[in-house]
Amino acid sequence: MSLRVAPFSLAFALFVAVGATAQDASPGLAWEQTIVQLETDGTSSPQETVFRFRNNGPRPVVIRSVNTSCGCTVGSPDKTHYAPGESGVLPVKHKPKPGTGVRAYRINVRTDEGGGREHILTLQVTNNPRVTIQPRVINWAKDESRTPKNIDIRLKKDDVLKITGAQATPDVLDIAVTDGPEPGRQTLVVTPKPGTGLVPGRVRVQLTTEPPTPPSMDTQFFAVLR
Repeated sequence: MSLRVAPFSLAFALFVAVGATAQDASPGLAWEQTIVQLETDGTSSPQETVFRFRNNGPRPVVIRSVNTSCGCTVGSPDKTHYAPGESGVLPVKHKPKPGTGVRAYRINVRTDEGGGREHILTLQVTNNPRVTIQPRVINWAKDESRTPKNIDIRLKKDDVLKITGAQATPDVLDIAVTDGPEPGRQTLVVTPKPGTGLVPGRVRVQLTTEPPTPPSMDTQFFAVLR
């Protein structure tokens, strides 16, 4: 039994295949980089960077929307309409989160290309704070003795910053600062003041430094008295 294909069906299939290939290969917005790296020093102040692009297509392109995977990251183009051959930038503002490590945030840019197209960009944020606190929460259980507990402080290598003390709010903790086991490390010895068993709850502790740094989540930890 031989397989026969109608000429019209074959021609239509070839048209669809060629059309799809041409559409996939058609130029439009071309990004200089789809992954942009940003390094922060642990402060909570917003950081800014940009994604650069160019309209390589023969038709104008309209940016319809820009959405991100986290509310801490916002992208807003300098304008929405780009003529053929025109270049543009997508400014991105990011508010760093506490902690160390690398985080990736997705940015979806929707355009009117071909009836609708999505460009996926990535903002890769490396948080290298000046101060690392471990642990960030210490806890005394309800029937636990109010014995001292330690907080380990690590400073960025070769940083001149030094922890000089800490202030608890409310003022129910005695906090002593000692040198750590090696350069760049310090230890906070935290002890509930006598009578604080009658004042349960969460206590915020803000580090004080020399030279002074503005208060932020990156220089805070918490104690919980139950």
